Amino acid sequence: MEFTKAPECAQLVSVHPWERTMVQQRLEDLGIRTQVSAQGQLLALIEPGEAGVQQARQIQSVLFRFRGRRGDMIDWLESCWVCC
Repeated sequence: MEFTKAPECAQLVSVHPWERTMVQQRLEDLGIRTQVSAQGQLLALIEPGEAGVQQARQIQSVLFRFRGRRGDMIDWLESCWVCC
């Protein structure tokens, strides 16, 4: 789907071209609609209100998974075990 301007409730997801398909698929698996511009930019279309806040958190989590450094991911995983 092509578009001429970004929708009002959209977040530009900056990822490497070779990761774009994987990130897009994961976001859509989470129920977040996406579009790819003619220039190859990935847009996540988020809903207004509290649902959009939750979607923004999910986007952040997906990007952390794809961009995060190994050490940061280990620290995050260890913190999950501590609080449980």
